[in-house]
Amino acid sequence: MSAPLTHRLLWPAAALFLCALPALSQAQAPKAAAPAAAGAPVFKNLQFLPKDITKPALRMTMKEMAKALNVDCDHCHKEPDMAADTDKKKTAREMMEMVKTINAKFPMTMKKVTCWTCHRGKQEPELGPK
Repeated sequence: MSAPLTHRLLWPAAALFLCALPALSQAQAPKAAAPAAAGAPVFKNLQFLPKDITKPALRMTMKEMAKALNVDCDHCHKEPDMAADTDKKKTAREMMEMVKTINAKFPMTMKKVTCWTCHRGKQEPELGPK
C-alpha cells in the first residue's frame, strides 16, 4: 500500500528545506556595521580603540572598564574635555594593549582575559597571598 499523495510530496519538500536551511541562514546573517556616516560622532584622541567605533560600543567598553575597577569616568577623564590625556588614561591604554597581547598569545589557556580578570572591582589588583 503506497503512502497518500500528500506524504509523498511532503517528505521531499521537507528534505529540500532542511538541506537549504544552512544556506538561508548565511544569506540572512547580519552584515558588519557600516563605517560611521557623515555627521556621526568622531571621537578625539582614540589611540587604542578603533577610530570608527560607534558611540554605543565606546560607551559599553568604557562602562566595562569602569565596572572592573569600581570607578567613575573622572577616574581617567578630566571633564568636560574627555579627550584630554591623563596619566590614568595612559595606564589604561597600556593595560588594554597587555590584555590584547595575552588574549592573542594564549587563546587556549583562558576564555578571555579582561580588566576584571585581575582587578575584580578594585583600582589596584591584589597581589595574592604573602
